Amino acid sequence: MPDWSYQTVFRPLLFRLRPQMARSIALGGMGALARLPLGRGVIQLMGHMQPDARLAIERNEICFPSQVGLGCRLDPHLLGSPALAEFGFGFLEIGPIVVEPPPGLGELCMDAADETIHFAAPLAAISAAVARERLEQDGPFKQPLSARLEPASAEEAEQMVALLADRVDGFVAPVNVLKHMHGALASHQHNALLEGPALFVAVDAKTWQDASQSDLCVSAIRAGQVAGIVVGDEAAPDEEIRIGKAGFQAALQTVREMREQFGGEPIIISSVGVHSPADALEYIEAGGDLVQVDSGLVFAGPGLPKRINAALLYRRQITADAPAKASAETAVRLGGQAWFWALMMGLSMLIGGTLAMLIATTRVVMPYDESMAGLTR
Repeated sequence: MPDWSYQTVFRPLLFRLRPQMARSIALGGMGALARLPLGRGVIQLMGHMQPDARLAIERNEICFPSQVGLGCRLDPHLLGSPALAEFGFGFLEIGPIVVEPPPGLGELCMDAADETIHFAAPLAAISAAVARERLEQDGPFKQPLSARLEPASAEEAEQMVALLADRVDGFVAPVNVLKHMHGALASHQHNALLEGPALFVAVDAKTWQDASQSDLCVSAIRAGQVAGIVVGDEAAPDEEIRIGKAGFQAALQTVREMREQFGGEPIIISSVGVHSPADALEYIEAGGDLVQVDSGLVFAGPGLPKRINAALLYRRQITADAPAKASAETAVRLGGQAWFWALMMGLSMLIGGTLAMLIATTRVVMPYDESMAGLTR
């Protein structure tokens, strides 16, 4: 659906429902449609498209078709994955994935004024076995795929890695379980005799300010044990999680600090409060390599990834051949010339039209017509 129909029809209807029901209806409906024969083609015809090939970037041997990805919080049960994959995303994150999901779910609330979604504990998650089944059913996907793992022990980490390593391109894990992930990946690589998926560490702004936690993250990056960082919303097992605009400024500052500290490496993925192309551009300007969208799809509409891709493509084009200052000066000069000549053309059309009107109301046969015909009026 294009944004105009979402904002005027579907969003008002969905926002009147309980958030949990609205999410199930929207994601379940799109997913069911995409799983039908020719369903993905129908999703594309409804207004979505793959990102422009000129947006592709390659980092750490992973090729991202664009800098815009899908976060995992919006669809933890993978109900709408085949449909969401057609929205113009360059990479997808699934999860959170655990060995045994909680029997019940906490309340889901939405604050439309602050553009924030609240998840109460216990949080929604999917088991590694079910996630594998869904990926086998809906895949393969055109984009790189990463899985957010939340193991409680080294044994759980090994079990999840063994189930999903051949289905994803990367794993995302909180900083406090990095030691479990390192052991699980090392064991998998030894058994499979090949290099496993890349490992990304998930950090929120509050965790980054904790020296003990940030030092673990820095040490893993310096040692080459992780390929990148995902800067996400604050999360704790027994606390509420908020996704949306509330944490945008703190995450933006965290991205800026990380880039200043690490320089050109590693990959930094920003995934908090991306609700407009301007939000994505701010993250990129601050030093982020990629951005992720989740709550933005709810509040801005399903056309958001496409609009962000267009903004990023425009930014890349105007900065490709000249410094930003020279590009701005050229744009102003060309804009002034275009305005002047458009005015001249408009004035000439106005004058010409006035003369034609005067002639049409006085005499229709012109002197050269009389000369050619050899007749007078």
